[in-house]
Amino acid sequence: MVNQKEYKAAIYASDKINSKKAYKQLEACKVYALDNGYTIIGEFIDVGYSKDDDGRKQFKQMLLMAQDYMYEYVIVYQYDRINTSPLGYQIYEETFSNYGVKIISITEDVEYY
Repeated sequence: MVNQKEYKAAIYASDKINSKKAYKQLEACKVYALDNGYTIIGEFIDVGYSKDDDGRKQFKQMLLMAQDYMYEYVIVYQYDRINTSPLGYQIYEETFSNYGVKIISITEDVEYY
C-alpha cells in the first residue's frame, strides 16, 4: 500500500459588498480542492470588508489556524482576495509561508505580484 500525503487546505473567499459573489467564489474553490485531492479543513468568508482591511474576522481566524500548522494551502478564487496592494499581498504571503502555507489561486496561473 502506497502512503499518500494528505494535503490540507483552507478556503478563503471575500467580497466588499456582495455575499452571493463570495459564496460563488467559495463553491468554485471547493470544487477545485476536491477535484485536486485537497482535504478542506476550513471555509472562511468575509463580506463587507475591503481586502486591505486588517479587521477581516474570518481572515484573522484562518491566519490563527495557519500559526497552529493546521493546513498547508490557502485556496482563493483570485490572489487579490488576500490583499489588493502589492506590499500587503507580499506581507501576507510571507506570513503564511513562515507557517508552511502556500497560497493557490484557482483562476490565475502566476502569482499576483
